[in-house]
Amino acid sequence: MPENPSVILSGFADESANQKTAEQQFAAFAAVGLQYYSIRFIDVGNGIKNVMELTKTEITRVRHLEDEYGLNVSSIGSPIGKVKLLDVDDKTNNRFVPFDKYLDKDVNKACELAHAFETKLIRGFSFYHPRGTDPREHLTQTIDQLGQIAEACHRSDLTFGLEIEANLVGQSGELLAEIYRQVNHPALALIFDAGNIVCQGFSRDEVFGQYQAMKRGIGWIHIKDYRHPAPVTKQQHVNEDA
Repeated sequence: MPENPSVILSGFADESANQKTAEQQFAAFAAVGLQYYSIRFIDVGNGIKNVMELTKTEITRVRHLEDEYGLNVSSIGSPIGKVKLLDVDDKTNNRFVPFDKYLDKDVNKACELAHAFETKLIRGFSFYHPRGTDPREHLTQTIDQLGQIAEACHRSDLTFGLEIEANLVGQSGELLAEIYRQVNHPALALIFDAGNIVCQGFSRDEVFGQYQAMKRGIGWIHIKDYRHPAPVTKQQHVNEDA
């Protein structure tokens, strides 16, 4: 690695636009001088859709608007890995998809979108373990499935970024680092996001410790924080709808 590696500044453009229209998102990013954005939710004229739901016509429309505003996609903000690991009723609304079907349909679709938007990066997650269970009990299955996802990305010359987030098997820096170590694949990188750790009730020192645990595998960083009106205590499960 060079002594002074270059850093690309990017962001989720949908967070800059109340109605999430493509024009609103791109105008906001162009106005502050950004040249890259991560595509996640966007309205191209047919209502707000996740990038995974865009039609070929809508993708073409987005590409034309990118040219108009001087923007490029830095990563696909996909929800890959935000499904249940096991088909059990754990009183959540998370869906379960048999993994072979998920790999063939959803993961391949994310890879196709990355090529359509000319990016090498896909953001994803580490699967929901059954609510109330210890995520460590599910490391073996998670590592196996993420290894297959990384290999699918590798075959498409892409990198899969694994984001730290509550309620998932990789909900802490230590767990995510262990997943990274055992998957041991060149197409897998980690995504550090302090806000997703703070919301679980960790102190600033603990957040930094989790960063240090992940540091070796970090490919990119989400710069954001989290603050709740009331003091946040340690939580095993975070209400994602709150």
